Amino acid sequence: MTPTIDAAIERFLLDLSVGKSAKTVETYRTALNRFRTFWHRERLGGTGDAARLEIPATALDADTVNIGGTRVLLYGIESVEAGQPCVIDGQVWDCYPAALRALETLVSLSEVTCDFVGEPDRFRRVLGVCHVAGKSINLELVATGWAVAKRNETEEYVPAEEAARAEGLGLWQSSFLNPTEFRESQGIFIDRQIVRPRPTPQ
Repeated sequence: MTPTIDAAIERFLLDLSVGKSAKTVETYRTALNRFRTFWHRERLGGTGDAARLEIPATALDADTVNIGGTRVLLYGIESVEAGQPCVIDGQVWDCYPAALRALETLVSLSEVTCDFVGEPDRFRRVLGVCHVAGKSINLELVATGWAVAKRNETEEYVPAEEAARAEGLGLWQSSFLNPTEFRESQGIFIDRQIVRPRPTPQ
């Protein structure tokens, strides 16, 4: 993280916000966060598979973080959706809040580093492998049972999922649909994809 640029952006936002509506301020904030994201990305190696960003992050849902205004979908894993039920001994458990708290706890430990996989999609989301305090967030969520391996992206997290399932950790203390299957049951068939950089014209 570079405090100078981040502090300058916050000061600039504060100056712009004087006398403006909350909606206008939020528009300014979004634009400045995008600038901050791209500034950090260029400083840390440009775009593409090697791009990296390291600044404070927040959890948007149980498998997505916001880092510098960029929505990062955790690569190779997925967690339950809001409103998706889990069942323990015949009783419905609203497991999403617990899964969300697991990610919130991790990102609160320190600044988060995300290595992007591909480019942002048309919704400005990008897949990424994120770390905090020396831990892989992706691996930690699967190993503690709060996410499952997304095998169509990578099988790297399958052993951690199998171990967590065997021990009944996190979500595995209950029965639940695989998140992809749950989305399909709700009529959502669009899956996320890796967006590859366009070839550079010769």
